[in-house]
Amino acid sequence: MGWPEKVRPCGPYCPTPGTREVTVKEGPYKGAHSDVEWEAVYAFGSECGVDKMEAVLAASQLCDEFGIDNMTAGITIGFAMECFEKGLIGLKDTDGIDLRFGNDQAMLAALKKLVKQEGFGKQLVMGTKRLSEEIKGSEGFAMHAKGMELGGYECRGLNGQALQFAVSTCGGSHHAYGLPARAETLDGTRLDVEGKGALVKMAGIGRILCDSMIICAFPGPMYTRDMMAESISSAFAEPLSVADINEAGERIMCLERLFNVREGLSRKDDTLPARLLNEPKPDGPTRGSVVPLEELKDSFYSALGYDLSTGNPTDAVLPRLGIER
Repeated sequence: MGWPEKVRPCGPYCPTPGTREVTVKEGPYKGAHSDVEWEAVYAFGSECGVDKMEAVLAASQLCDEFGIDNMTAGITIGFAMECFEKGLIGLKDTDGIDLRFGNDQAMLAALKKLVKQEGFGKQLVMGTKRLSEEIKGSEGFAMHAKGMELGGYECRGLNGQALQFAVSTCGGSHHAYGLPARAETLDGTRLDVEGKGALVKMAGIGRILCDSMIICAFPGPMYTRDMMAESISSAFAEPLSVADINEAGERIMCLERLFNVREGLSRKDDTLPARLLNEPKPDGPTRGSVVPLEELKDSFYSALGYDLSTGNPTDAVLPRLGIER
């Protein structure tokens, strides 16, 4: 395939450059050129059962050229592959594409139809949630939360990460409220329920602060809250404590939640695909696990002082954060 031609950071002085530009040197995908990026590998690789990095690069390049998200595209195609293998759709639906897991040529053929919105591509372009609503019997394994495809974390056995996906205001983003998976894997608490609400709350506040300060997620853990408070204090010539900036992050989190409340969302919408809730994890160190979501949600709402029945901020929370209803 060829080694990375260039390791490119987003900006100068970056300690963790995340882009590896690679060109395929030989084979059927010769000339394909794109970045080796984890989520693209997850979406077009393991999610589609494809073990050819050359094909993943070709798919990533196509997404780059058409300006679409490679995660959503790859996960949607992987979902369609499972529908095909389960007999929920057939060759007539896919324009004759034998859309099976591991078929890299079929994956690229489907992606080309998606980006051009031709034939079956008009269905794929709807994304996983809307496509699952069109295909009877498929919603339970449609990997999304609030319409956003899940990031590359198997969260049966990662209760904090599962909770983050479910309660995030924007849905299944693996960045919205930080990455609890990193903490709970390292400290051995990934199957715990107790304390997960507080973990996701603080991880979410931390990510909100990083985003607000334009701190990259990768070196972000190097910045302590004390460092953040000192930086913000310097910028505003006003002393701000760690408690002050944590409150600011919680205020933003609450305002995001209130936006969803206005749009009609509540506790029932903080959910995950039925597969993660009901089908035990088939292998790995947390084999047999499912996500105890309702208990986890109670823990999160309690940590924020939200109403347990609706999952929404209460009248007692708003004045504490300086928010007017």
